[in-house]
Amino acid sequence: MEFPRSWRVTVSSGGAPVLFKQGSTFPAVVSKDGTHTVVLLSYQIRVYYNATRQCVRVVNLDIHDAIAAHMDNDNDSQIIVATSKQRILYVNWKENVAHPVVAKQLITPSIPKLHDVFMIDEANYYAVGLVGEQAFTTDYSAKTLCLYQIDKETAKSTPVLTVHGVYRYAVSRSSNYLAILQKGQVSVYDLKVGVSLMKRTETENGSTSASIQDVLEQGKLTMTYSGPPASIIAISDQALVAIASSHGPIYLVYPQERDRKESKDDSSNQRAFKWHFDGVSALTFSADQRYLISGGTEKVLVIWNLESGKTQFLPRLSGSITAISIDPHRQDQYNIMLSPISTGNGAVNEDQSDILVVSAVDLVSRLAVAPCRPQMASSTANYRRKVRQYLKKKKEALEEDDSDSDSGNEDEEPVKRSKAKDLEDFSLIKPDITASTLVHPQTNQLYLPNGSTIQAFDLVRGEQAFVQHVAPQLDIGRVKSELKIADPQVEKVVFTHDGNWMCTFDSMPKYDLDNLLSKNDTSFALKFWSWSKDDSRWHLASKIVDPHGPGLAVGALVASPVSDSVATVDSNGGIRLWRPRPAAVHTNSRKQQTAATKSQTVWTLRRAISASASVSAPVAAAWAPDSSLLIVSHNTQVKAYDPQSLEPVDFPLPRLSAPVEYLAIMKTHLILASATSLLSFDLVGGCESSLGAKLLDYGARNLIATDVQRNLVAVAVNQASSYEGQGSKSKILVFQPGTLTPIHEETHKQLIVSLSTSSSGFVLVDSATRAITISPVTRDLGASDDLVDQMHNLLVSAQAAANVLHSRSVDNAANAVHTDEIDDSNKWTSHRLVDLTTIEPVFANVDGMALDTLFERVVRAVQ
Repeated sequence: MEFPRSWRVTVSSGGAPVLFKQGSTFPAVVSKDGTHTVVLLSYQIRVYYNATRQCVRVVNLDIHDAIAAHMDNDNDSQIIVATSKQRILYVNWKENVAHPVVAKQLITPSIPKLHDVFMIDEANYYAVGLVGEQAFTTDYSAKTLCLYQIDKETAKSTPVLTVHGVYRYAVSRSSNYLAILQKGQVSVYDLKVGVSLMKRTETENGSTSASIQDVLEQGKLTMTYSGPPASIIAISDQALVAIASSHGPIYLVYPQERDRKESKDDSSNQRAFKWHFDGVSALTFSADQRYLISGGTEKVLVIWNLESGKTQFLPRLSGSITAISIDPHRQDQYNIMLSPISTGNGAVNEDQSDILVVSAVDLVSRLAVAPCRPQMASSTANYRRKVRQYLKKKKEALEEDDSDSDSGNEDEEPVKRSKAKDLEDFSLIKPDITASTLVHPQTNQLYLPNGSTIQAFDLVRGEQAFVQHVAPQLDIGRVKSELKIADPQVEKVVFTHDGNWMCTFDSMPKYDLDNLLSKNDTSFALKFWSWSKDDSRWHLASKIVDPHGPGLAVGALVASPVSDSVATVDSNGGIRLWRPRPAAVHTNSRKQQTAATKSQTVWTLRRAISASASVSAPVAAAWAPDSSLLIVSHNTQVKAYDPQSLEPVDFPLPRLSAPVEYLAIMKTHLILASATSLLSFDLVGGCESSLGAKLLDYGARNLIATDVQRNLVAVAVNQASSYEGQGSKSKILVFQPGTLTPIHEETHKQLIVSLSTSSSGFVLVDSATRAITISPVTRDLGASDDLVDQMHNLLVSAQAAANVLHSRSVDNAANAVHTDEIDDSNKWTSHRLVDLTTIEPVFANVDGMALDTLFERVVRAVQ
């Protein structure tokens, strides 16, 4: 078989939206005319047309370190992006250009701990730097705030204000006011007036006689605050400050010198809004300054009327509200960032946030942008923490060996050397950071189990297609002790060979609320879903509770490659075979079958063998390509079975030193993988092939994929760093089953959490929640390998063909009878607008399509 010489890497998604941590801007910027929304993802900028909610343009750009974004007031087609690495980027979002970054600026001198960039006047930017006052700082520690003025032309930074002991800060919508929360007080600075006075003084005197800080300090308003620690604050354009405490209540603090200066009691300058049970994580004022919008872990958007104190709610959102913003060009909409909440501990996962735009009038969704959401067994932050702990222990052990090297005790030396050797054998601890994903065989959509739901991600559009709810759960938000309630977890998903059936396995822990004897029990459910083409949804057809008995979890779920059969293997080695069985068909009096009388197909148990072991261990299973053999592993032991009778087959199979996590049969080879090794076994020769390697990646079941059609094996190897600033990288190796030399290597700058097989190649999901396809190039479409150039060449050729057809039709019409003139200008034309709606169906389902067929599609589209 001839293997591909070149491979193509296609990035389908740009990761999660960039999180501006308590900044003054939002990663979704609206154009000046209000027709488009520019969404900033970590590695991509997506432009949405608000009328149709469709993505009309994609700009691939690494902006994972962005801290602020603004629409350029001087150029409607550009946005201004500021990054934490002291860069200011001018990006063309409106036009399709080869280089979208029009200009770059480097802030000099650099600003320590650059946190936010906003605009006050037309000549300068203003930036905020937050520097910790102690060696170890947390989110609630006091910091030093430094305000800088940045010249727009030269990007030169000048410090204008320095405040110590700052816990929280906020900038008003118009950037006129800066609110700073210190211990026991809130200070409000009028930035616009202070900057104007300094410019006037500099113009009149030729030089600044007083510093800007002195001018700002003179106009500062100070208010007393004696409430609990604040989680976030906000300030309106009328200098009204809202302080959200970490315990739930929101306090409004009025300036004494303005609204209530006649009062001598500081407590009368405060007003409390009480509804939240937990800390508020998002807070902002409405455009007309009449409402206050807040949100937190309750998954409820709360709108407060500042005059009457009445509230309005938007409940049952998809996650914790971590940011709220109102764009100046669309003041009738609320931009909300939602982050999923982990069950059991209540941790908010900000790396998988999505953006929701709702109308401020009727609170109806106007736009939703969601990234891939793989459910990783462990986060990268926990990964780095464990690695740092291990390196610390290793360093202490080596220092102990060095300090005792001169002790003279020869008996202790072998023990010390063996201890150091054990540390060297496992130079890095690698916890399982992988996630389970799979690709639908027909639609090529990526399915990602996450919690009690399954996310279907469209790899062509780069967007979420839909979310399938597999197990019931409470949609309302939880606070405090309610966070201990664990949700059901979808653990296994598999599709039949034709994609018409989906089989899921989920676990449902018992609620530990009343301290019952059954509090530690877990129930399991095996469910079979049928795809409905009418409403494009999965419908539940069969549900089996505890399919292998009470307390036995299914560790492997595999489907037959040629028939509608599903095999399940429990953690003790028991095997059960399930097949669909149509129920009895009932007919009416006229002997005609109707939709009302049709009975749904149910899945039933056909074969079963009892567990071969009494101890739970990792299991894996694999079908032969022709379904003639079923290979099952339990712990380190591998056995073969006849799928028809489930009788053991006397067949010599290898045995690994570690529990087998992955099995796959590729023609004449059996692929086995554990956390420490990868092995290919020749089923015909009964011996091991040349493909064998040592690994150290826990979660190997999700880092190996096999392409049976092309007879290829892909392996992902992660090389993580212990600190976030250091570069983590990974490598994808593609092998033939019988050789150790890879036929292709691909290096990636992020950790890989999942690797699966599709009809076009291999699909990987990295730690930045990006979906990337690695596919072999089977046909050369042109001189350039760039997809944009290929589409452009096809369109030009199709337009030329349409012009030829147009000229021929005109000549034929001239030679025809003049009395019967034919106006075919509507059919054949050389000037027709080709938009996204016209050209998008052309590239639907093009996997494996010949170039001539694709060319004919393009010709028909432009005619």
